[in-house]
Amino acid sequence: MTRNQIRITLLSGLALVAALLASRPVAAQDAKQPYPNMAPIERYLMDLDDEIALARSAAPDAIDKKELPALEQGTVSYMMSKDSYPSDYGGHNAPHIMFFETAKDGAAGGANLTNSTVLAVNYWYISAEAYPQLKSFPTLSVFLVGVTKWSDRTSALSM
Repeated sequence: MTRNQIRITLLSGLALVAALLASRPVAAQDAKQPYPNMAPIERYLMDLDDEIALARSAAPDAIDKKELPALEQGTVSYMMSKDSYPSDYGGHNAPHIMFFETAKDGAAGGANLTNSTVLAVNYWYISAEAYPQLKSFPTLSVFLVGVTKWSDRTSALSM
């Protein structure tokens, strides 16, 4: 046998062994212990008062004083994932983009007009009578613009 034939034979044998090892069934983790190196849950818990104090220390001053910061121009949200979980009421709604504005009248942005694809609602409530405690909140409207594709570029028109 020549050197090349020996190399080819050895490499072929190694490739065969590697393929056989890679195709072996892999044992699943024990369902009772999904994270074998996880510390006991007690190590991750903290006193409720300490947790609240920690959360408050991270909040901006305006929120700590129970005030809402001023809305920044250009505030937008993209709601385009099929996997999102918008509410406890039914399945997913259609993909859309949300623009936030301090305007009270949605018609100023072309919303809620006949044949308009833009919907505008008060961010805090649909009905002021149903939530009188929110009347003191600053004016905030959300403009919803439906889009035809999900974030993975598949069509949303089949919904």
